Amino acid sequence: MMGGVRCALRGANMAAKWWPEALLYIVDITNRLPMARLKMKSPYGLLYGKRPNGLAFRIWGSTC
Repeated sequence: MMGGVRCALRGANMAAKWWPEALLYIVDITNRLPMARLKMKSPYGLLYGKRPNGLAFRIWGSTC
């Protein structure tokens, strides 16, 4: 997770003080991706019973 946080911070040219927000972003993305140990289902899909919408994501740190 922290590798993703560092990449998000560096990619957005953000200060290290933003790491909690970057972590929430990385966790949200991770929970929406299919996992082999869950038989290629996502934690989000198992929890809510529907496929996650990947179109809602934006690059972290962008102004959108």
